[in-house]
Amino acid sequence: MSHTRREIASQPDCWERVLGELPVHAPALPAPGERVAVIGCGTSLFMAQSYAHLREAAGLGLTDAYPASEAKLHRAYDRILALTRSGTTTEVLDALAAAP
Repeated sequence: MSHTRREIASQPDCWERVLGELPVHAPALPAPGERVAVIGCGTSLFMAQSYAHLREAAGLGLTDAYPASEAKLHRAYDRILALTRSGTTTEVLDALAAAP
């Protein structure tokens, strides 16, 4: 099986794990009204864009999504949310390190 096929095949297990951990991590998510920047790469960027759209559509506050390498984190955000599957994505780590 190719790397891409393994990656795609692993997605359902990843989402099941996320749902199981949600009660632990939900308190760390942005509060209603906070200005939020969400960053990611690849699939995580697509999830960031979806999250931003749904959060704004729900009236929970301004939410911008950026590719991590192009993030405008110098703007007045209350919270930066980084989406990364591995936690080791260089672009995401670099963006967070450069954030005010």
